[in-house]
Amino acid sequence: MNRAQRSNTLDNKAQAQVPGTGLLGLARDALMLMRVHHWQKNILVFVPMLVSREFGMASLGASITAFLAFSLAASSAYVLNDLIDAEADRLHQFKRERPIARGAISRAVAIGLILGLAVAAFAVAALLPIEFVVVLGVYYCATCLYSVIVKRMLGLDVVVLALLYTLRVIAGDEAIGSDSSEWIIAFSLFFFLALALVKRFTELSYLLDAGGTRAPSRAYRVEDLRVMVPLAAASGFSAITIFTRFIGSEDVLLTYSHPERLWYIAPVLIYWLIRLMLLANRLKVRDDPVVYATGDLKSLLCGGAVAGILVWAW
Repeated sequence: MNRAQRSNTLDNKAQAQVPGTGLLGLARDALMLMRVHHWQKNILVFVPMLVSREFGMASLGASITAFLAFSLAASSAYVLNDLIDAEADRLHQFKRERPIARGAISRAVAIGLILGLAVAAFAVAALLPIEFVVVLGVYYCATCLYSVIVKRMLGLDVVVLALLYTLRVIAGDEAIGSDSSEWIIAFSLFFFLALALVKRFTELSYLLDAGGTRAPSRAYRVEDLRVMVPLAAASGFSAITIFTRFIGSEDVLLTYSHPERLWYIAPVLIYWLIRLMLLANRLKVRDDPVVYATGDLKSLLCGGAVAGILVWAW
């Protein structure tokens, strides 16, 4: 049976399964396909509001609207990614449980979700300044391009992933009409590059553990493992270096009453990065590092400590 025949068979299977599972089952699979649990990544749009201390109702409402628009756009891109990767996902240790890969949702339903979520995202974005809509458009196009081409390009994929995270911060900036420091943008780029590299390291580690040699739909091989952690460490500690330089910047001196207290954030970040890399090496980080952190108690405590220090420094 060739690829087209297998795809048609699975589509027919999906269509046959929907009546049996009912609307509740279909809704559950659709939410899983949309990866609603990944919406937490879009909390990054609130960073500019927190850093600039724009706590008015207008800024809060704009940030919440930006969060919703980015979440809908991200879900549209996730569905597109799973539709493209369906064949490869069926061979993957964990991804084979995704709704399209296991035949729970047909191509037609998936395409409808892609278009519907994209339209909804930009309809919500229209409530915000045009600059935000432009950033969201860049994010959505870059995400789709990533799913179609970039994720198969060695090295470029992790750079684009870091940019996609950084665009969330920039979008939050445009949503409230603020002007975040270049230091924050630089920190975000290197910090999320480190997390993207940890994500690839985790994928390759599970591949090696399963006896594989090359990641499906990726340009990486298991021998690349030995350079992933050094690259991630270099990026992560570059981000922390940028942060320590940011403490002495004019932006901080004008915004914080006790900027010297921000130095206490550095050891928290150093500890969190070291622990993340060690856990990834032990195959304890199965999911995206950002998603993993939101469900990990010590990561949440680190996040709370950083938030507390920021308040203390004000």
